[in-house]
Amino acid sequence: MDNDKTTRESELLDAVEKGLAEGAGVAAELRDSLLRSVDEIRLGGPGQGQAMARFTQALENLTLMTDLVRELRKGLHCLGIEANPFSAWDHAGEGLAAMVSALENRDWILLADTIQYELCPLLEETEKRAGATARMLARWHAAGGPAAGHQSRSTI
Repeated sequence: MDNDKTTRESELLDAVEKGLAEGAGVAAELRDSLLRSVDEIRLGGPGQGQAMARFTQALENLTLMTDLVRELRKGLHCLGIEANPFSAWDHAGEGLAAMVSALENRDWILLADTIQYELCPLLEETEKRAGATARMLARWHAAGGPAAGHQSRSTI
């Protein structure tokens, strides 16, 4: 029975470690895509249509990123790891609400500013902290992780 628990914990650790690393990459790609769109959204003109198409795709990816953040938080909690690379997401609702309002009012300058100064820094922070937590978990895992009876904690 104890071996089954250790195996499940090790599998969860693998999944969370992989999810954190992939999440860091997705956050970086999403941030870069949004930053490419900001000036075109802000200034309008012929490139605005393509920029809005990229922004729409980015919103879909942001929804998936939100789901990933939720699941990774659960995984970290199940492993007993106190590290929270997603604490910045606790206040993301305000920025997202500002984006929705800007879209509804067709306020392209506010939309671009919200993307550039609220959403992109959130994604950059996510990239850094998720990547650092993934590396921390990899070191813990290499040291034996749950299989070696090591206690998990935020300072792994």
